[in-house]
Amino acid sequence: MTPPNSAARARLAGRLLVVVAVGMVAMWAVLVYLDLAAMSRASASAEDVRRERIVADYDLSHISWSTVDARQLSTRDGHLNLVTGDGPYLYQAMATVPTHRAVFAHLAFKGRVMRGGITIGLVANGRWLANRSIRDVREFDDLLTAQPADTPNLTIVVANCNPAGESIGTIDDLKLYLIR
Repeated sequence: MTPPNSAARARLAGRLLVVVAVGMVAMWAVLVYLDLAAMSRASASAEDVRRERIVADYDLSHISWSTVDARQLSTRDGHLNLVTGDGPYLYQAMATVPTHRAVFAHLAFKGRVMRGGITIGLVANGRWLANRSIRDVREFDDLLTAQPADTPNLTIVVANCNPAGESIGTIDDLKLYLIR
């Protein structure tokens, strides 16, 4: 036979487990809600970028580019012309800009690959936040979205995406939108 004190403890422990489980489910629901709200905001601001309802924080002509492995890099007449080095998958050109505490960053870009392939994207703290690889000769027009979090700077990177060596490409338009 179980003493009455033990039965009361068992009931209390059971109730405590129910309260903890309900609390955990409530916390999970709040986190899901916050994540869905963030995704909704990112989607809405991406739509604003596509419809040109907001102004870019940075564009191709107002970004200071540096070469890493590129044979040729020029920014003339609002275009970035690039001839990569032979090294496959190496960074070719980079531009670092402050995020100003942005919650989201949208990178809109278009151009064409004339030979090989290139990767364009956003890097923070040494890791890719978002990127797109154009692996064949063609025109491209794309939009990347990333969450820079507490990163003070973002680096726009253009890399070679050609295992056979040199690539040639032109970026006709590139804009970075920072959503605060």
